[in-house]
Amino acid sequence: MFRPLTSRAILLSCSLLSLCFAWSVPHNCQAAARLEADYGQLPLFFMENRGQLNPAVHYYTQGSGFALGFTSQGPIFSLNPGAGPSKAAEAYPTTGSDKKGSLEARPSRLRQPEAARRQVMVRMTPVGMNPKTAIVPGELQAGKVNYFLGKDPKKWRTEIPTYQAVVYREAYPGIDLKFYGTGRQLEYDIIVRPGADFRQARFQYSGVKSLRITPAGDLALKLPQGGVLVQKKPVVYQEIAGQRVALEGKFRLDRQAAKPTFGFEVAAYNPNYPLVIDPVLLYSSYLGGSGFDAGKGIALDAAGNIYVAGETTSTDFPRLHPYQADYPGWQCVFVTKFDPQGKTLIYSTYLGGTDGAAYCNGIAVDKNGSAYVTGYTYSTNFPTKVPYQADHYGNQCIFVTKFNAQGNDLVYSTYLGLGGNNSAWGIAVDQDLNAYIAGQSDGDFPTTEDAYQPVYGGGDWDAVVAKFNAAGSDLMYATFLGGEEIDRGGAIAVDNAGNAYVTGSTTVAAVNNFPTTPGVTQPNPIGSLYSVDAFVTKLNTGGSGLVYSTFLGGTNIYDAGTTYGRGIAVDAAGNAYVTGSTDATSNFPIKNAAQPTPGGGTYQMTDAFVTAYNATASDYLFSTYLGGSSYDYGTSIAVFTNSGGRRYVQVIGDTRSINFPTKEPIQASNAGPGNYDIFVTKIDVATGALVFSTYLGGAGLEQSKGIVTDRRGTAYVSGNTQSANFPTRNPYQASSGGGGQDAFVAKIGNSPDLSGSVLLPLLLGD
Repeated sequence: MFRPLTSRAILLSCSLLSLCFAWSVPHNCQAAARLEADYGQLPLFFMENRGQLNPAVHYYTQGSGFALGFTSQGPIFSLNPGAGPSKAAEAYPTTGSDKKGSLEARPSRLRQPEAARRQVMVRMTPVGMNPKTAIVPGELQAGKVNYFLGKDPKKWRTEIPTYQAVVYREAYPGIDLKFYGTGRQLEYDIIVRPGADFRQARFQYSGVKSLRITPAGDLALKLPQGGVLVQKKPVVYQEIAGQRVALEGKFRLDRQAAKPTFGFEVAAYNPNYPLVIDPVLLYSSYLGGSGFDAGKGIALDAAGNIYVAGETTSTDFPRLHPYQADYPGWQCVFVTKFDPQGKTLIYSTYLGGTDGAAYCNGIAVDKNGSAYVTGYTYSTNFPTKVPYQADHYGNQCIFVTKFNAQGNDLVYSTYLGLGGNNSAWGIAVDQDLNAYIAGQSDGDFPTTEDAYQPVYGGGDWDAVVAKFNAAGSDLMYATFLGGEEIDRGGAIAVDNAGNAYVTGSTTVAAVNNFPTTPGVTQPNPIGSLYSVDAFVTKLNTGGSGLVYSTFLGGTNIYDAGTTYGRGIAVDAAGNAYVTGSTDATSNFPIKNAAQPTPGGGTYQMTDAFVTAYNATASDYLFSTYLGGSSYDYGTSIAVFTNSGGRRYVQVIGDTRSINFPTKEPIQASNAGPGNYDIFVTKIDVATGALVFSTYLGGAGLEQSKGIVTDRRGTAYVSGNTQSANFPTRNPYQASSGGGGQDAFVAKIGNSPDLSGSVLLPLLLGD
């Protein structure tokens, strides 16, 4: 019979699984309760049957309260709601002949333990499925499983592979059935290639009392011993000529069938184009302790590990393998690294001095997995190592710190600033491990001899840009960037050649002499006295000259618009993408706009904007408002190119609007009207059209701080929340740590690109 891993077998093999999946398991393998809890944190994986189970089972998986085996007749579930994984699997009572390799979802009449009597067996049979369908695994994972059952080594099974998915290939003509896990949730897709008829896919359940479709469109399976199994309403769309076209999809019950049977209905669509799954919230977690915590930046490494940096006053902030384990007594920086699923801490550490506060404003990660953080500090004993500048001068001083890949030591850490007030607001790293920062100074900033602007321009602030060598021991360049008025550096990005792209803001005076170059889209400010424009500036690799520099802004009804550049990104072709906020209602550049007019009309509050420049800043690829009738601010932006060569930008920001533009949202409305929620928006560069746009937040105040994207277009976002009901999924930390505000990190993404396939997502969950 099909009997997945027992509790004893798990314990016996825990050391290898601990190595592969970073379980936190005692070395003596005797704490079954602890193992049970840790197992529940692992992402689902699928194991091959190499003789350890009934031969009817080809592959299997198990999670908290369920086990699932894949047979030639379809999947069969063993459900034990409320039980751990071993309880779901230890009693799988069936009758059937092992010799014939059959497996029936029919309880045995033999006396069973209590766990088995609570067990629910459910078979999902694809009606009319191809009897010769191949059951094949998905992508191979690094982990392997060992069975050491009994004393006879001949019955042991070792080095059993694990996979990310199981697929019934050609279950119907042109249709595959794919089962996979998202965190600890089991999901399955119906993958219909162009030209195939999705209506072939129908499913019959054995072992359930009834099926019904809820008012929300979900499919509810009533179980014999109480409880309901829910499959979420399918959501489908097509991408045609660069536009995302949403289609209505829903379940359809077959009332004439002898057993509970369902299929699908999908609105009319073009069979020559693929349908894809709606983006879903893959992961979202609080991060904080009992004090005040704020996420200020997020980054990814090549392996998909997630790095979050920010500020904390929590003495109990989560820590693991820290460089600095003890809270220094003042607000300090935190740097935390998660695995790609966001479920496991790899390291988490404080960073700060004992005689003054530190503020973090950015994080970047290099190709070797070293994290770089920057901001400013009032502390005179902030941790330094092989510093370019060993001493703190003035009131607030910039810091730049590089951690080793393990997070338990510093590669270098240095101050930067010779007096007064200096602060950094963005950081980037190039392929040669040089670090770039952008910020602002009120005059006492160390510049280099060949800098583009070695002297202070005047006013209260100038923007500043600096580039450190890979060892952090020297400045390759450091320059002011500003005129006679107030100029602030807000964000920085670096291209493959080492050119730095900076955005920020500059105040318009009677004569504004912020440096610009000929041939750009906006060489001069538009607004009247005391208006504020954003700037977008590209510095050459040596920091000695401008490749281009332009204003970005417009005017409001008082002819004094206010536009701030807050986030910048660059693609491989050298196109720059900028986001921020503006109250301009006229003269703001609009091209290929998803939203050509301000969200609040003539008397609008503030809209976010997204503006994309070509490689010379002589024209816009697109430029659009992005907002509703209240206050909206873009804070960070990322760009990626998909496998087909199409470019997209994703932007995060804050919105107080109840009518912020959404598309295929995971959260359709502002959860705390009157407070700010996060927004996350994806735009097609070629058309300027919205692809995806959603709210993200709870009843309290949220603030966004960072967004990055991986090669598949999955967005990783960070910020801070004051909500007790911030939406979480598969979290490392499911609830607020207290103190009024926590950091958060969330992962929002599309299903895998299956090029030419139709995906009808069905979630199997609570």
